[in-house]
Amino acid sequence: MPAQKGQGRNQHLPNHAAAPLDAELELGIARLFYQGKTDNQILDELRDGTYFDTTQYGIGKTRLREYKVTIGCLGARKEGLEVEDIREKMVLLREMYPWSGAREMVDLYLSEEKKKVRRGIVYKYFHQYEPELLEQRKGVVFKKKSWISGGVGHFWALDQHDKWKYKHGLCLHIGVEPFSGLILWL
Repeated sequence: MPAQKGQGRNQHLPNHAAAPLDAELELGIARLFYQGKTDNQILDELRDGTYFDTTQYGIGKTRLREYKVTIGCLGARKEGLEVEDIREKMVLLREMYPWSGAREMVDLYLSEEKKKVRRGIVYKYFHQYEPELLEQRKGVVFKKKSWISGGVGHFWALDQHDKWKYKHGLCLHIGVEPFSGLILWL
């Protein structure tokens, strides 16, 4: 196995933070984190050269995670918020955004409070404090409808699956006649 260049490091440029974290880079990481970007997206934006000289320094995922902990940009699990911790802020957010669901509330909590909260905790909050609103929002999505078909051959069900499109170059398309269960094409 050939020896790596440098002192066993995996990158050809030294870390940007051989020196302490500078204010511009800190603000950039925090801004991107609070926009809800992933670590890879943050790294891509940091490496474009606006935050530090990319010809002299590099930055990797491990160093980025260290920076995020130093700045205080913690993930939802490390933040460790529970229902009682978010209750006061959620009441204020619910006054401003009464029809927002759990996913949107997670994003709103991040943008307003600068803290990540797990979606499961928001669901628990809804179940504890707003069960009637939860049922109202569910009722909008799940509505039963009845319809009448003329009989066999008057209704076909079609489905398309592209999950193997890029891996194997195969797209599946199926047509089924639901009354008889006959597969019309595959």
